[in-house]
Amino acid sequence: MMPHQVRYKFDYSISKPWTEKDLIAPFDFAILKNKDSLQAEKRLLLDNSVLFFDRDTSVPGVVLERALAKASANDKSVEQELNANITQLNYELYKRGVADEMVRSMKYGQAKIIDGDELIPATEFCFENDAIEALKHIASGLKMENADMAISTLAPLVVNNLTVDKVMTERYKNQLIESVSETRGVVRKGDVVVSRGEIVTPDKFQKLESLKQISEEFAKPNRHVLFGQIILVILCLLFIMIFLAQLRKDIFHSNRRILIIMLMVIFEVLIYTWSLKTEVVSMYMVPLCIMPIVIRTFFDTRLALFSYVMTILILGSIASNGFDFVFTQISAGVVTIFSIKNMRRRSHVFWAVLLVYVAYFICYFSLEIVHTGNMVKVNWENAFWLLANVLLTLFAYPLIYFLERIFKVTSDISLIELADSNNPLLHELSMKAPGTFQHSLQVANIAEAAMYKIGGNALLVRVGALYHDIGKMDMPLYFIENQVSGVNPHDDLSFEESAGIIISHVIKGVEKARRNSLPDLVIDFIRTHHGTTRVQYFYESFLKNYPDKIIDENAFHYPGPKPFNRETAVLMMADSVEAASRSMKKHDAESIYKLVNDVIDNQIAQNQFSNCDITFRDITELKRLFCKMLGSIYHVRVEYSGAGI
Repeated sequence: MMPHQVRYKFDYSISKPWTEKDLIAPFDFAILKNKDSLQAEKRLLLDNSVLFFDRDTSVPGVVLERALAKASANDKSVEQELNANITQLNYELYKRGVADEMVRSMKYGQAKIIDGDELIPATEFCFENDAIEALKHIASGLKMENADMAISTLAPLVVNNLTVDKVMTERYKNQLIESVSETRGVVRKGDVVVSRGEIVTPDKFQKLESLKQISEEFAKPNRHVLFGQIILVILCLLFIMIFLAQLRKDIFHSNRRILIIMLMVIFEVLIYTWSLKTEVVSMYMVPLCIMPIVIRTFFDTRLALFSYVMTILILGSIASNGFDFVFTQISAGVVTIFSIKNMRRRSHVFWAVLLVYVAYFICYFSLEIVHTGNMVKVNWENAFWLLANVLLTLFAYPLIYFLERIFKVTSDISLIELADSNNPLLHELSMKAPGTFQHSLQVANIAEAAMYKIGGNALLVRVGALYHDIGKMDMPLYFIENQVSGVNPHDDLSFEESAGIIISHVIKGVEKARRNSLPDLVIDFIRTHHGTTRVQYFYESFLKNYPDKIIDENAFHYPGPKPFNRETAVLMMADSVEAASRSMKKHDAESIYKLVNDVIDNQIAQNQFSNCDITFRDITELKRLFCKMLGSIYHVRVEYSGAGI
């Protein structure tokens, strides 16, 4: 996949100074002509090539016979002279030759007629449409009298007797092309090709290009280079795996997710090495920033940046100018990752593309000035290649869609679509259980703010919050936020039955989510938002009313599982404190503070966060945030007198 010959490591351009040490010719080599001059030389030879004709000897006799037959209709007194003139004109015309009109558009320097084994120069042939002028010229040369009637009789009957011999003509052209020398001089071993600090002129550039081409042609695949590249690739991939094992264990234990990352690394290496080998497109046009967009969309910023840097280091080992390449690509990659961090609208995509282009341009411009020493010698053509680069980067989005379908994973783009309140499932929730829908919106706002506070996937937790209670749609009146008439259907049920209905909204929510093809990432919030806690109200009511009766603990416990990451833990806290705050009689700061602490401390006491990578410091920050947001929701309103205010 990667080239494993000894690499020609110099980077240079016309009108820029040579930044390396003096380059001494390691062997004798010919100076190759540049492609433009070589093509111009070949084109000049072809334009002055020889056009070979085959002569059809039967044509003159046929034309003469027809002309004499036509002349016999004239006055007998002039017939003898007319026939003599026609015969002589016909002979002279076809001795020179008549060519097809198609030949007129061909480029050639001279023409020759193939006559057996001889080549006769065709210097006076004419074209069919020029027969009258040719016959007049012949007649004047012969000082022929009364030639007009003979010309008018013969000219309309003239047809070509010369046809192009394509095989002979092409063979001659090929011989001309093969005769062109591709070199224009020799550099001897030990000669200075270019000195340090010397401006690379077109002549010096061609010498450098000649040395590069000859060096690469004679360079055999080097096993030592291949061995070094294998070690480099293994190290970079190993670093990515260590990163996952230490910081993203959830991805490390998912083969599908690891495969996506590895495929992106392979994709980047393939497109870059392909462009390097084929030279079909400029290096500046290769859209390497596709990788950080894809990985950031599926995973997170840290992983996108780390894996991208590792990939660029791999490619930097084969890039012609390693430092420039690594610096430019990493800079553009960083801007790419952070410009799409909070992408919620389509317009953000185009802003991201603009920022990436600016990053590319600034890096390229600054490095060019460093190398050339002034702005005049900057190669501005590459700025257009960079623009093509960022436009090609937009193909990351159809690639994301493709990977989602193949690997059954969820990207931020899909989450943005699910967060739309016009989604059919959310619309159904708002119609069937409006109280639950409003509760979900409040929880979504609180949980999203919480994730921004402690760090995590705020978009994911918002979507999870919007859908976490969809299981309540089947029996909405059994949940207090949907009871508007004052009638509570739980009054007619036993405590175990009531607890069963409350608990069932988790199970039914998971079933409904699967029927509506919600991704597993979202379903996880439905499964874990109550963890393995108790339905406390009905549990305590049972104990109070039946103190002597043995209680079935399982009847009052949610099935779980417990939250297993920061996002699901935050949703559990936000859901519980928001729901509990609705039952408060007083919403002053002290009451809210006590409520938030009691609810979360109770969850900690029940060991609900034992599977999460969340710290006590995070929980303290979350408590402060919940108190602040609930205080804003239930702030005391000033009473106004007067109607309509």
